[in-house]
Amino acid sequence: IPEYAALVTELDEARAAQASDGDANDRLAELASGMTEAKNHELETDLELRFVRGEIEEAWYLIESSEHSGRDSGEHRRRLAELKAAREQAAKDYAGAQDVVAGIQADIDEVSARVSEIEEDMRPYHRERDALLQKMEGVVFEVFGRRIPKIPTIDQVVLEAFEKNNFDQWVDRVDRCQNCHVAIDRAGFEDESNPFKTHPERKYYLGNHEVKSFGCTPCHGGQGPSVNSVEQAHGQVQFWEDPLFDTHDKVQARCLSCHSSVQGMDGA
Repeated sequence: IPEYAALVTELDEARAAQASDGDANDRLAELASGMTEAKNHELETDLELRFVRGEIEEAWYLIESSEHSGRDSGEHRRRLAELKAAREQAAKDYAGAQDVVAGIQADIDEVSARVSEIEEDMRPYHRERDALLQKMEGVVFEVFGRRIPKIPTIDQVVLEAFEKNNFDQWVDRVDRCQNCHVAIDRAGFEDESNPFKTHPERKYYLGNHEVKSFGCTPCHGGQGPSVNSVEQAHGQVQFWEDPLFDTHDKVQARCLSCHSSVQGMDGA
């Protein structure tokens, strides 16, 4: 679509202009840090509100159960009153946390007004795209009279002739890690938890070892083709000889498989 292509070009130019403005970058970095803290607090207050609501449901159950069996429900009713007060406070805390996030977002939008304006203009195109994608998920093909639903897409990296099997034959290696680790090669998710986290020191490691060319398991271990469960994907199953290194293992020792002559490298 020509209109959308023009917006993409404008967005790139606006982002480049913003990147060249040192004061704006410093302010955005400060706001981004504040946003991370604010969103974490928002999540905490949301969880607290959910927990209190769950306890209220439990209290109601205990009241009904006690009265149904002829037992005194006074203690449970007192507990219910306390929980209702706690719910009111938790709701206020959550609303306050949401206001803080909204305020920081408004400041970010003000600093990056032109970028935000273009992104807003692009939203209708994105909604149209998303609607089409949702329709595609429900597409059913007819093959020889049989209705066959669309098969979900799996992201994978194929490393051709990567290693030899027990019969001395070259075989491919397939890694599908990015189906869960969706942000591993994307900046901006450094503070998230796995599997939504950006790779540590992303530019240092992935700058010279692109995932699409090197995969993940050659460095980290694991059972690359598996997507059935975390345990299977990480190779934590019987008879798999190369399970995923955990955080306590010397992961960088695997670097010597290719870089045997390198010593004293900064960051390694």
